[in-house]
Amino acid sequence: MFTVAKSLPRSCRNLQKTQNLLVLCSPQCNHVQQRNVFWRKKFVWNEDMKFNLYKDYDFSYEGIKGMLLNKTRKAYEKEQGYLEARVNMLGPDIAAAEMILLWKGKVKFVDDEIWYEAYESGQLPLPKQYDPGYRLEAVDLSNTNWTLLAMEHFRYLDHLVYVNLSGAQFVTDWYVERLVSLCPTIECLDLEGCQGITDMTLELVSKIRHMKVLNIKDCTNIKQADVFSVFLEDFCPDIQILGLDSLPKLKTSLHEYEHSNSRFLNLGESARHHNEEKKCEMIG
Repeated sequence: MFTVAKSLPRSCRNLQKTQNLLVLCSPQCNHVQQRNVFWRKKFVWNEDMKFNLYKDYDFSYEGIKGMLLNKTRKAYEKEQGYLEARVNMLGPDIAAAEMILLWKGKVKFVDDEIWYEAYESGQLPLPKQYDPGYRLEAVDLSNTNWTLLAMEHFRYLDHLVYVNLSGAQFVTDWYVERLVSLCPTIECLDLEGCQGITDMTLELVSKIRHMKVLNIKDCTNIKQADVFSVFLEDFCPDIQILGLDSLPKLKTSLHEYEHSNSRFLNLGESARHHNEEKKCEMIG
């Protein structure tokens, strides 16, 4: 049963001319009656409402698991944001090391053989101000919840040569793309067990000509490792690819597969062109 409000609260008097308004509460709920006022206002659909209404939902076990994982990832991203003020105060190396240690990672600095990690009490073995002697050389983020947004902490790390992302559940091709663009000095990249990466990762790694070690063991979503590994060795002659035996093999020969896919033909042509330019430079 509904009743009619005889008067409006002071904050609502200028919003409606009439004083007889319907309220969505029973006469017994007098303390709530003044708040639950039914306003004659036109309802407008915004873009987010339309998107959530018409998008497809997957209510299978894997779909629900993916939605929960996506919700968890967004919560982590809020805590791993890039703070420019913090970087300006500590410098990019110490600021990045601080965030990595907070998320149960390990770091190593130039001319220092010790791998630093957070103490059990939660305190960090890092200076509280900028120190030019701390230059980040190696990062171990294995089995952590490091997100794509947190990759921004790899900015301006000019001495970084080793990155371990093995077992990190949120790693995808976008991580590798961001890492390659921010840290072209990397020589060793460990992606063992990262189920989110595909063949695109091997193509992205080819941009780092001095790459020496790439571990893709148990990355089961890489389907054409035999093809990409050949071209990757052309672009990066010193590279050593680990874990190829754990990935699926091609059913056809490599030569037939190249000619049946123009993408690999173009990649092969660019690799051969790169090698020819390199030979000409050596001769000149």
